Amino acid sequence: MTYHSIRSKFSSACLFFLVTCKLFGQQTTIFKNVNIIPIHKNTILYNQDVVVKYGVIERIVKSSKKRYKSATLIDATNQYLIPGLADMHVHIPRQTKYGYGTDEFLKLQLAAGVTHLRSMRGADADLVIQKEATQKTNPDIYTSAPPFYASRVWIRGDSLQKLLKSYQSQGYQSLKVLSVPSVAWFDTLAQLAQNHSFKLSGHVPNGVTIAHALSKGLNSIEHLGGYENLSINSPELSAAIEQTKTRQVYNCPTLDWYFVNYTQVPYNELKKRPGLDRLPTGLVASWTKTFDDYFAKQAQKHPDSLRKEQQVEKEYIEKKLIILSKLHQNGCKLLVSPDASTVFQVPGLAMIDEMKWYKKAGLPEYDILRAATLNAAEYMGEANQWGSIQKNNVADLVLLAANPLEDIENLRKIKGVMKRGQWFSASQINELIQTCKQNYREQP
Repeated sequence: MTYHSIRSKFSSACLFFLVTCKLFGQQTTIFKNVNIIPIHKNTILYNQDVVVKYGVIERIVKSSKKRYKSATLIDATNQYLIPGLADMHVHIPRQTKYGYGTDEFLKLQLAAGVTHLRSMRGADADLVIQKEATQKTNPDIYTSAPPFYASRVWIRGDSLQKLLKSYQSQGYQSLKVLSVPSVAWFDTLAQLAQNHSFKLSGHVPNGVTIAHALSKGLNSIEHLGGYENLSINSPELSAAIEQTKTRQVYNCPTLDWYFVNYTQVPYNELKKRPGLDRLPTGLVASWTKTFDDYFAKQAQKHPDSLRKEQQVEKEYIEKKLIILSKLHQNGCKLLVSPDASTVFQVPGLAMIDEMKWYKKAGLPEYDILRAATLNAAEYMGEANQWGSIQKNNVADLVLLAANPLEDIENLRKIKGVMKRGQWFSASQINELIQTCKQNYREQP
């Protein structure tokens, strides 16, 4: 059921009325005199009033002195309103470590303005989290089925079709492929995915060319897999990018994971990343030890061996930036995620670290924001519901103190976040963070 259908049925039953009021809040909320970055258009709408009712944007009008009865007013003068961000490649923690687990992960995402998540490598537990997210004030979650590995060769023919039917009935929205036993097996999976209306995302498996993967219906490529195996100036890469555009395939590069793990971010900068204080000190200390041990091991290598290794890693990362730039220049669709599953990545805030790499690759701020909002909604087939600020869209919004089109770092200057019409001011966001910190401990 879409949010619009919820709204359309609102007046039909008192019970539903009470449930909806509890979910979305009973009062009308108005962002007064706000500057809107609507995203579906590359513009800024200055000095607007945005009226939110029952979790939906009811209207957008030029700000005036009109008085609104029974409404909560948010004075947004000189502030900027954007759609909530979408992190399109997350791994929701299933175990609690140092007092940090699923609830804390989701709260930190929301505190950073992330209102939608695509969970990769799903499991039954993730479907429960997905369902509960609609009952709580958490980001909406889209869950992929358990991933396909080459080792799952026993899943063939009718068995594979039955498995996909089962995934569909359970509520999974997409399939993720990591590796396959053969090209023919990949082709079978891709065809069955289309037959069952599953989005097929993931890696370009070893043994499958990117041209073949694109032709068979892989519609979201993670980590720029497949492209990076081709020479930068080769006709094959140009052809793959053109095919990507023609077939409207999305890419989720997850650059920050690589920049961190390939030590392309100075260690001192990693230790100063904003938001580390939102995490358990024990967890951050374990990350520090991981890096200290790594650098101690590196110091034991011969200088020439170390330089060669570092140069290879640098070239690998720089190639990813070039590929991202080429995809953008050729009009290919992009998504955003830092894949915040490694050291020194703060859930939610790592989205900004990721977007800074897009900026380094030459993308303008508007295109980066679009990739982090409306592109994600388009990919999920829900662009008429979220991802932009328009009448009748769900009120998933972020209020900023400064214009992110001038500097993407301004995404850190959050004045408040709205999720399904429920407003969290800056002080309430801080309370969310403090609630997380109260659960933390020094030991796993």
